[in-house]
Amino acid sequence: MSEITRLSGTPMTYTATGATVVDFAALDTATIRTVTTAEIASLTTADLALISADAFPGMTTQQISALPTTVIPSLSADQLTALTSTQIPALRTAQIKALTSDQITRFEPPQISRISAVQMKSFGTDQIAALTDDQISSISFTALQALDTIQVTALSNAQIASL
Repeated sequence: MSEITRLSGTPMTYTATGATVVDFAALDTATIRTVTTAEIASLTTADLALISADAFPGMTTQQISALPTTVIPSLSADQLTALTSTQIPALRTAQIKALTSDQITRFEPPQISRISAVQMKSFGTDQIAALTDDQISSISFTALQALDTIQVTALSNAQIASL
């Protein structure tokens, strides 16, 4: 595979075969928008590790939704906290389910406040139990109403007191 051209200002390399190779480490908030949703959907955990947390706020909601569930558990704490309030609602329920309990604790209360009722309903009991008191108190009333009986029983007394 021989490189034939590199467009100025983009982290893309176009090869003689016409394939596009993305230099994930070179992405920033502006250039990450040039990555197609198909390219995002084919990310590996190794690719994801190369993307700076600083680039994450530049992702479109379509790109966020395109993140494969297989890489979600590999999102770093910095990448998670870099997600914007516009991006949080774009997370698909399968992506929410793929988050580890530790990752759930990394979300800031303003991010958690953007969780929809549909997203909240997809939380596992381990994820519910991992929520901090500050996170619990920031969940919208509508999202809290979506909790089912099993999810509610996963709440600790301290979490309930923070409501």
